[in-house]
Amino acid sequence: MTSPKTADTGNHSHISHSRIDRKQNHMTKKFTRVLAGVSTVAVASVGLISASAHALPPGTAPNGSATLSPATGNSGTTFSLLPPSGSVCPGDSATGGYRWQTFFVASATDPGTLTYNGSGPVAQGGAFTQPLFSSGTPVINKNTGVGDGLITGIPSFSNSLFTPGFVPAGSYNLGFACTLSGATVSYWTTPITVTTDAAGGPAQFDYSFGSTPSAPVLGALTPGDTTLSGSFTAAASTPATTGYTVTAHPTTGADVVQAVPAAGPLTFSFTGLTNGTSYAVSVIATNTTGNSPASNVQNGTPNLAARPGITNVTVSQIAGPGAHISFTAPTGTGPTSYTIAGGPAPVTVTAAATSGDVLGLTPGTPYTFTVTANYAVAPLTGPTASAAPFTYSAAIIIQDITAVRPAGALILTQRCGVNGALGAELATANGFPATAAVTASANQVGTAPTTGAAAGGPADPQFPAYPFPAPVSYPTHCAVNLGTGSYITTGALAGQYYSASGNINQVTVADNRDTGAGWTVNGTMGTFSNGSSTFTGSHLGWTPKMTLSSPGQTVVAGPAVDPSATTTNTGGLGTPQQLASAAAGSATGVANLDARLKLLIPVSAATGTFTGQLTLSAI
Repeated sequence: MTSPKTADTGNHSHISHSRIDRKQNHMTKKFTRVLAGVSTVAVASVGLISASAHALPPGTAPNGSATLSPATGNSGTTFSLLPPSGSVCPGDSATGGYRWQTFFVASATDPGTLTYNGSGPVAQGGAFTQPLFSSGTPVINKNTGVGDGLITGIPSFSNSLFTPGFVPAGSYNLGFACTLSGATVSYWTTPITVTTDAAGGPAQFDYSFGSTPSAPVLGALTPGDTTLSGSFTAAASTPATTGYTVTAHPTTGADVVQAVPAAGPLTFSFTGLTNGTSYAVSVIATNTTGNSPASNVQNGTPNLAARPGITNVTVSQIAGPGAHISFTAPTGTGPTSYTIAGGPAPVTVTAAATSGDVLGLTPGTPYTFTVTANYAVAPLTGPTASAAPFTYSAAIIIQDITAVRPAGALILTQRCGVNGALGAELATANGFPATAAVTASANQVGTAPTTGAAAGGPADPQFPAYPFPAPVSYPTHCAVNLGTGSYITTGALAGQYYSASGNINQVTVADNRDTGAGWTVNGTMGTFSNGSSTFTGSHLGWTPKMTLSSPGQTVVAGPAVDPSATTTNTGGLGTPQQLASAAAGSATGVANLDARLKLLIPVSAATGTFTGQLTLSAI
């Protein structure tokens, strides 16, 4: 922007204030003549001001906003611009030398750093810089109120004297400044946006209150599995920002756009992106005036979540001279291969391997071996794991040690007369009487039994090395005495049965197989007989209980089975019923199993002692 010039000489005019007063009409005609022929605005000087004082530091905030009315118009519109009521300069003109000025400057110019001479505000770096005009006269170098420094006598303004193209489209600030010796000491401002006259009429431009927002500032991105997220700072804006648009531009493919409300939080998260593809992300702010410039650009590449690490890296010496490196594979999605580094050259082993050999070592030289998992998709590697420093010794001998782990077996044993604790049970609806709690045998106090009779009860004579019998021999044989039956006098079974109860001899399952298979123990009761009379095994029921198991085992007792009151061999233990089971993968160990027995003896059975066989099997 050139300095304002006169139409006749191009030199700055130095016209006294009284001369302007006497020749106002002449000056108006003179301005009209100038605007018709040149693209600059002539400004009459009113006593040259020396900017000997320093202006405000850059970025100093204004003292407030000036109010523009009307808020929209064109270059021919007469408008008012007023600072807040009661706005004052630090002092008056008469005693302090203060003046108030007007300015119309590009938004890139900081109004607080402006200085003023006899023609108004001084341009900075060629930027658009003018005073405001009233009836063709620049409003500059005005006196403040005597004693109070008030800014008074503000006229209405118009931009009608500007020649075509003189005010480029863009953002500007209008306002007032208090000056001392030409330097700004305080100011009030308001933004406007200038556009080409939309109607295409005689006006040179249109204006509207406010300006587009400043560019937001985008922070670093956080990549994830098909995601990019981040945040940005709010953009300064008058009028207020109404929203933000975040754009992710991939190296190939279509842009991805996300809207962020102005109310915040000013964060975003793109999903469904392509892992391994770089995206350039930027943000623009929007208000009723338009869009801000784009923010700074941040680049990010979505990747899979962090890979799990390799663990337990160990090194042992082998001939060669060399080292054998073993490790535990990472969890989750399997790698495609592993790389062992730290030796003379990297060694790659297959995905199925959890060890590798590095040869060509130098005896006496320390080596630190690291193992890295390699993947088919990004991230292409996982965390590196290292072993302790290793030095190959040249003086070694090697002995190979061999041992055989037998296949093992599933072993079912029992101890005669030994049982675990069993709780009391209520009477059943069909009239089976309540049963009292059963106290555990002396050796059933929560610890695994040891062997034989020394463990607190007689061992099965075929399995003296309880609970790990050898050799395995079936069947084993113990007896259970339920005592004399009691006549049932109440309930649905009254007058039809005698009841008897007791508990099985404790059963032990020892599983030392290496297959990881589970197991199930079932029980089936045969026919009861006293030599002259019989009744079905379905009249026997039980309530199983798992009394003790090894750490790591998962053993579950079978469901309670009530004795059947039918005359056929259905229900009860007349058909196979589950005593307990162990889940596959957690069956290895020793488990003790107990059960309460409930028996119904039909009154139709002949008097005498009835005996039958309860067969237990483990599969």
